[in-house]
Amino acid sequence: MRKNYEEYLRAAKETLERIEYLTPGDRAKMERGIMNMEHGHGLLASDDPVELRNAASLLMIGAATIMAGCGVSDSEAEYWRRKRCAKGGGGEKEKRKAKRLAMEKWRQYACTLEGANTGTTITALAESLLIDTGRPVATPSNLRTLEKFLSAAREKRIACGAIRLIHSA
Repeated sequence: MRKNYEEYLRAAKETLERIEYLTPGDRAKMERGIMNMEHGHGLLASDDPVELRNAASLLMIGAATIMAGCGVSDSEAEYWRRKRCAKGGGGEKEKRKAKRLAMEKWRQYACTLEGANTGTTITALAESLLIDTGRPVATPSNLRTLEKFLSAAREKRIACGAIRLIHSA
């Protein structure tokens, strides 16, 4: 019991010292919990059964108040430890999927622009994509990179038969 008492007090005092963003209400609760635990511990020396009951009550109330403010279960502590130590957040699979979906969005956007303006050059299409504020977020901001991608996408669509080139003789 003494070990738990010391651990709760240590945790509460460390919380009050280290965490600056505690609200005044939370800080007052922690101080009240410390006061209850110290007062309850002082009453444990008595032989009077009423005072021993009060001591147990104050120790439990103080511990509950402190643990509500700075205690977490072992599984929650492990979760936060793993989250803190993890590399880069989401897995590679999720990152690749998000990137692929974003690229598909602006590829479709380029197709709609290209379909509306027949005869548009790759450079003009890339410039219009860069100027347009409604373009997808993942659109590259470098003109040359965008031109390379658009020309590769156009060649792919031509190869699939999605676009017919009309040559004037």
